[in-house]
Amino acid sequence: MLTEYTTPGSIEVRSNETLYSLLTQRIERTGEDTVIATRKTGPGRWEQITTGEFHRMVLAAAKGFIAFGIRKGDAVSIFSPTRWEWGVLDFALAAIGAVNVPIYDTDSAPQAERIINDSAVKLAIADNRERYDRLDSVIDNCPTLQRILMLDGNALGALEGLGVSVSDEELETRIASVGADDLATIVYTSGSTGTPKGAELTHRNFLSIVRAGFACLPEVIWDDHPRLLLFLPLAHCFARFIEYCSIGSDDGVVGFLPDTKSLLPDLRSFKPTYLLGVPRVFEKVYNAASRKAGMGFKGRVFLKAAESARAWSRMQQAGIRPTPKQVAGVRGVGVPHGARRARPEHPVCGLRRRAVERRSGAFLLRHRTADDPGLRTDGDGRAVHRVPCGRQRDRHGRPAGSGLLGAHLGGRRAAAQGRERVPRLPQPAR
Repeated sequence: MLTEYTTPGSIEVRSNETLYSLLTQRIERTGEDTVIATRKTGPGRWEQITTGEFHRMVLAAAKGFIAFGIRKGDAVSIFSPTRWEWGVLDFALAAIGAVNVPIYDTDSAPQAERIINDSAVKLAIADNRERYDRLDSVIDNCPTLQRILMLDGNALGALEGLGVSVSDEELETRIASVGADDLATIVYTSGSTGTPKGAELTHRNFLSIVRAGFACLPEVIWDDHPRLLLFLPLAHCFARFIEYCSIGSDDGVVGFLPDTKSLLPDLRSFKPTYLLGVPRVFEKVYNAASRKAGMGFKGRVFLKAAESARAWSRMQQAGIRPTPKQVAGVRGVGVPHGARRARPEHPVCGLRRRAVERRSGAFLLRHRTADDPGLRTDGDGRAVHRVPCGRQRDRHGRPAGSGLLGAHLGGRRAAAQGRERVPRLPQPAR
């Protein structure tokens, strides 16, 4: 159990700073013409949003919230997966001192109802008709909830229209009234230890960890034109933290990705320098590259490159410099062209492009080839063929024989050899 903790001594947050300050301070440093975000318009296609455009949309939404009657401290829920409008609404709420209460896009109507009632949410914004209907089905049970808006129904346009009646002076007064110790968000836990609990976070909470991130990981989230491809739900604190780091940097760009259905073409077109994900996402990327390489010679070359990455990772952890041969192997020299295209040319888990090969082995060490539908290895690491999908197998994983003779011979082989062990790639030491 953790009995003590320390706080960074060099992280300073002034009392008049808020999350909205990350955006305004970037404009002061770099102007309004830098690209701050991109919105997806199709598989592998993106539209750029400049800092000035993003800021104008934030102010328009903030005026709309004021016109709607959202006061400082009022709760507003966003019920949507990650998309660029999420970021605009989040900064607009932070600017006027409203409290963002996100709801996971996978939550059911009863789960959303409990969060809305527990936080006294006044306005909810859903992304599409399906989630709008979930909220609408419980609105009669939510006495504080006055209205539901829908992003696909031009919610931002509706807020902008409402905000026409709010003057710039009124908006500036509201912005000036918000401080670092005001409540910024209430984030509900997953409920794994009981009923989900709301964690209250102030602007100072988030600003502290963002600036700590700048100090600890400058090569990832600050230096050399960082590009973040974000598909984890912004309802999660970690996703919002990394988004704030990108927006608060000098020239960071956030690519808002609502889903991962076309992840590989999106990776190739957006070209992120770092991204946030869970192991299962990276397994899909690896498996896609493995299937593209196929079996036979190309498959053996692919596995050799993967083994080079694992060896490089182990050497890096031991403080040993990789050999030129290992560098060539990890960078894909001799890897089939299709496999190179499927392999993301960028770091994973928040690592820079120039560190991808030496760090990607940490994921490969955890990958089990038996889970790969295309390849396996024998005890010496050589690729072996697998039985095609749909073909019957016996209980040892071998093609099933036909008739009584096949069953008899299969039984004799099993008795002579024992149960077949599924070979796996090396696993990391625990």
